[in-house]
Amino acid sequence: MTETGAGPFELYAGAHGKVMAVRLLDGSLPAFHFLEGIEPRARQAFKTLFQRQFAMGVLLSQERLRLLDSKDPHVAEWKVHSPRPLRLYGIRQGSVWYATHGSTKPGEIRGVKRQVKRARTIFGEGSDDELV
Repeated sequence: MTETGAGPFELYAGAHGKVMAVRLLDGSLPAFHFLEGIEPRARQAFKTLFQRQFAMGVLLSQERLRLLDSKDPHVAEWKVHSPRPLRLYGIRQGSVWYATHGSTKPGEIRGVKRQVKRARTIFGEGSDDELV
């Protein structure tokens, strides 16, 4: 599937919010491409997380959604363990979550810090008028 256009790309929308993939200046969508490249079972697991989160407005389990630090903007990770440990990183603004990128589970604290830094870099690359 190829996606073209400008601005963030909607990954999922529900009654209590939505997830948008951040588009980089070169037009790429790292979160979208990550989701397209993983196993169908894992892709469905992320979709199920989004359905639960945006049906209720929150995802209560830290086993599935975790804030990674306390700096602004706060970076969070959605967690999927099937068939392998995967993470999708995002930043929340109001009821909109901006998915920045994904990866396999980082194995160490430094790996998590690298992913947080990458999420902020990707998020910062979106233009201010697109990321409200």
